[in-house]
Amino acid sequence: MSPPPVWTLLVKHDSTSRQFFPKNTLTYKSSNGKLMMDLDQDYAKFRAASDGRMKLKLVYPEFWNQQKFPKAKGHTDLVWKQSSSPLDSTVQGYKIAFDKQHDFDGNDDFKGLCRSSASSSTLLDGQPEHGYWFYAVGAYHSWNGADKFPGPRGSQKVDYYAGGQAQVTNGAVGATSED
Repeated sequence: MSPPPVWTLLVKHDSTSRQFFPKNTLTYKSSNGKLMMDLDQDYAKFRAASDGRMKLKLVYPEFWNQQKFPKAKGHTDLVWKQSSSPLDSTVQGYKIAFDKQHDFDGNDDFKGLCRSSASSSTLLDGQPEHGYWFYAVGAYHSWNGADKFPGPRGSQKVDYYAGGQAQVTNGAVGATSED
């Protein structure tokens, strides 16, 4: 039996307090704990030795509510792999299992995470091929309401993680990015 996944929280955004991230920062923490960003990382530590990709995850906790978000079907996690850093301007090595949840709005439009082409609105987004900012991570202002951001539609909460598997090495439990 394989050990459970170990995930490192990189960004937490709860916009119910109508707070958004300041521009041009990779590290930030609000006094009320609703905003946290720790993107100034050595992303090599998250790469799998087998394929050089990082395992990444966006969690939308409000998506459990099927009445409010019917296309999510109760799923809250979006898990994928990519070889490029989320701080790069393009996504490389994107891979997601064909049978996994990756389309919360019916358009099959998530393509991995990288710096947003809508750089006046958010730091990162999951649609790198155009100027929209759906799947926003690190939003600077609201969208479609005073306390929402487009992630993937009018969301109020998202957590962004990088992760791998726990393993025991010399008696100590650590994280590795192996599958």
